[in-house]
Amino acid sequence: MTITYHCPNCDAPNEVECIPGVEAQLYGPPERCYPAEPPEIDPGSCNSCDHEFDLDNVFDALPKPDDYDDDERTED
Repeated sequence: MTITYHCPNCDAPNEVECIPGVEAQLYGPPERCYPAEPPEIDPGSCNSCDHEFDLDNVFDALPKPDDYDDDERTED
């Protein structure tokens, strides 16, 4: 998901891609096991002042399911 995140240092808007992490699968047959992947953001710093973003603060800025209007939800 890509969001507009305002730099806490200079308040410049930045388009930041948020990539959620994946928990490790550590049980079951070996072919179904895989390591954990940590969450990531891209870019990791402000385009204007090079202030490095805090991963947790950026993910806290993601919209929550309650923030969506009923009209914006799509059904499969």
